[in-house]
Amino acid sequence: GKALMGTGMADFLAMGFVSLVSGFPVPIILSAFILIMTLLTNVVSNNAAAVIGTPIAIGIAQRLGLPLEPFVLAVLFGANLSFATPMAYQTNILLMNAAGYKFGDFVRTGLPLANAPISARTLFGLCIENAGWAINCLTRARVSVRADIAWTANHLSMTRGSPRQRRSKSAR
Repeated sequence: GKALMGTGMADFLAMGFVSLVSGFPVPIILSAFILIMTLLTNVVSNNAAAVIGTPIAIGIAQRLGLPLEPFVLAVLFGANLSFATPMAYQTNILLMNAAGYKFGDFVRTGLPLANAPISARTLFGLCIENAGWAINCLTRARVSVRADIAWTANHLSMTRGSPRQRRSKSAR
């Protein structure tokens, strides 16, 4: 972590990541970062992936002007999705030797296991983001309908007079 920060490599990687994903919604950006952390944790240990990913996550959040917490949590979640290779975690290697599994067995079962939480997180994040958009649209629509009703009532009273004025004209 210190080496990444000291050499400026964390900022360089954050800048590269932001330039690739800057036009996407935040849930997609977070899911892409979790995916990168998942790939990293399946090559190095989860502790090493967390140490490498945290300064990069902070740089990404700062460059996007977003809170740090979701990106640090993305590091934590991504660094723990170490199912796809035997060298990703100590128990994977123990299990491989004891049960006679091969490298391909881990990839075949580990990739769907690692992909499931990333997909669920992406869909949930997009639903929450779109739910906020839908609520905002409904609120605007309600305000717009109220404004239309007020305008219509005003317009009718100006063109035909108020109900009281119409009653008094009809009584004459």
